[in-house]
Amino acid sequence: MTNSRNQDGNPTPAPTPITAGKSIGPLAAGLIGTAVVPARPSLMAIGAEAHEPLLRSERLAWLDEITAGLMAGGTYLLAGSPGGGKSRVGTQIVLELGAAATRSLVILTEEPPQRLYSRALAMTGGWPRGEAEQAMRHVEWTDEIVDLEQLPAFFTREVLNPRGRFAGVKLIVVDSVQGDGVAA
Repeated sequence: MTNSRNQDGNPTPAPTPITAGKSIGPLAAGLIGTAVVPARPSLMAIGAEAHEPLLRSERLAWLDEITAGLMAGGTYLLAGSPGGGKSRVGTQIVLELGAAATRSLVILTEEPPQRLYSRALAMTGGWPRGEAEQAMRHVEWTDEIVDLEQLPAFFTREVLNPRGRFAGVKLIVVDSVQGDGVAA
């Protein structure tokens, strides 16, 4: 029991202790949902998580050899001249993730979505039909970013927000970061 009182003179309930890994309970009268405070990982767990492969695929073995594998949480930049195949490599990676039922997002800044679709269709032409369809279902896209300065607000609203359209995607490809579509 507590001796403190609120402005109406009623007793103020004692705060509920927050335990790591336990639900805190409804916030803002249920408008936000339930917050969970995760248990703190050990340093070894952080190191292991940082080096967890994002993708393993026979079709991308050549990429693993070049990059030592795509790792979860990694940032990768494909650079090259126009027509060098950067968009094709990005599309191949998101399709491989999709084949493994992993959602990814392609942010189109220069080319229309139909071109991404046509490229993906051509690239999966030799795949078993079910695998190709699964891959295509897990690749999401948007063409609403016209300036790189919009990315932080977009990521906060649509990717990091649990209610965002792209919450839970495991890979984001920005195609491209310079050229006609985006001011660098």
